Amino acid sequence: MLIKKNISDLFLFFIHQQETVKTNQMEMETKTNTTTLVTVAIAGAAVGALLGVLFAPDKGSVTRSRLSGGARRIANDLSDGLGLSSHDDHKAGEIEKNQLKKSY
Repeated sequence: MLIKKNISDLFLFFIHQQETVKTNQMEMETKTNTTTLVTVAIAGAAVGALLGVLFAPDKGSVTRSRLSGGARRIANDLSDGLGLSSHDDHKAGEIEKNQLKKSY
């Protein structure tokens, strides 16, 4: 009787281990699928932005100026939010805004 109990306990333990392994494999596949989805979404956004810039109706110099001005504004906004900005940064951003307005 003791042998049957040990064999049945061993069998149940083995079944439980297999279920645990399957669950872990499914979790890993889900994480891999999520990572792939996020990577593809970021790559798609980057390609879309690049195509948008390439096929923009403005001249290249205007587009570059708008991009650099936008990047400066974002950097200034971030530095303002972190309390790292200086007065010169604000002046440069205002000059860039005025140049953009004149180019239209």
